[in-house]
Amino acid sequence: MAANIEELVTDFRVGTTINQFIAAMERRVPNATGALSVVLMEIAVACKLIASKIKRAGIADILGKVEAENSTGDVQAKLDVQSNYLMKQRLMSTKYVLAYISEEEEALTFADPESKTAKFVVATDPLDGSSNVDVNVGVGTIFGIWERKTERGTACDPDVDCLQRGRDMIASGYVLYGSSVVFVLTVGAGSGVHEFTLDPALGEFVLSREFMTYPDKFKHYSVNEGNYAKWDSGVKNFVDYCKAVDKETNRPISARYIGSFVADFHRNLIYGGLYMYPADSKNARGKLRVMYECAPLALLSEEAGGRATDGEVDILDIIPTGPHMRSPLYIGTTESVDLAGKFLSGEIEA
Repeated sequence: MAANIEELVTDFRVGTTINQFIAAMERRVPNATGALSVVLMEIAVACKLIASKIKRAGIADILGKVEAENSTGDVQAKLDVQSNYLMKQRLMSTKYVLAYISEEEEALTFADPESKTAKFVVATDPLDGSSNVDVNVGVGTIFGIWERKTERGTACDPDVDCLQRGRDMIASGYVLYGSSVVFVLTVGAGSGVHEFTLDPALGEFVLSREFMTYPDKFKHYSVNEGNYAKWDSGVKNFVDYCKAVDKETNRPISARYIGSFVADFHRNLIYGGLYMYPADSKNARGKLRVMYECAPLALLSEEAGGRATDGEVDILDIIPTGPHMRSPLYIGTTESVDLAGKFLSGEIEA
């Protein structure tokens, strides 16, 4: 779908709807079936419905928690459950989704094994940062899409079809529900990163930024410093470096941490910065999930000229061992991610 993408986007200007954008890309790809376009459009519809739920949360009795935990042990918010239901129903109804992987469900959902149309694996965190809804802080939806490796018309092989590395994704994106609702999308290597803003008058996502790239500066770092005592020395030294005063290296680096992954990532993409969630003494493999948090945003980061690693290895090169596998994460400008890596490896000590 990335064919002639720059030519495509220059044909459009701000105001192009996301459906027009997706359909135009499809027309430029030889032998395209339209299946991926349908899936992306249904994700956009699901996110409009989720946005509506969030706006009405305080008056529709959908704030707070439910008496349940999700696949990774987090207590579920009411909106988590509803957002997952909306996303799952929209995607599985397309008949193009082979497997649905969600933060909110331990088990995967599979299409009919005899389906001739099911060809995509979709991994999603339907409502990232949901604990922030109760206090009216921005939250998001994250998704990644892979193409199946087994033949259509056969049952899904979870190990082969679902546990693919991030670099094999054919599309990823996120929606940020904040002062406005924005849908940020890439359709694979070389396609760029594009932002669409939901126009409430039209009820449509319209193009608002094209070919987004990180600024050439390390302006912000985002991390939960409440975990400082649990970090190893490399992480502590890096954060101490960011906070130290040194005019020659433009320090201190400003700390900006919302506590909502999508919101923190979006700000750093626009202003230039680093988001990190290190491993610590409590979470030896980190806390964020590879398939529906780290990898989708890692693809966007690379397409925007940045990088994402687990401190050593590029996130997009990690082959998941399970759908809910966790990883440390360092994601942002290439300069900042590389610098963090030098502290973690001990190349720079203090």
